[in-house]
Amino acid sequence: MSQKKMLTLLVAVVSLGTGLSFHQTTAHALASHWAHNHWVTIKKTVKVQKIKIVSPMYKSRAVKSYKLHRGAHYKLGHYDTNYSWVLNSGRFNSNSHYTYIVQRGWNDASWFKFR
Repeated sequence: MSQKKMLTLLVAVVSLGTGLSFHQTTAHALASHWAHNHWVTIKKTVKVQKIKIVSPMYKSRAVKSYKLHRGAHYKLGHYDTNYSWVLNSGRFNSNSHYTYIVQRGWNDASWFKFR
């Protein structure tokens, strides 16, 4: 292989390696600070569903629906399995029989702010 081809190949490999090393990962709501529940203030009115938990999990169903209005303060948990946003305070205390979930996207944190 000639030196010109070798140099071109080396520059291409170094450029590609440098480009990949500077690639940033996108942030998402399920970070390490979601290891426990947090007090949040609701920024937008959201729908909450009371879910009756049964075994097997796919048979669980919504039994009642509520609305959380802007400005309310609740303790919120975020999980990566089954139900993403779970309320754990006030009249919305989740337990082994019922859980209260917020009907928002898995990675959508635009409807609340940390207190």
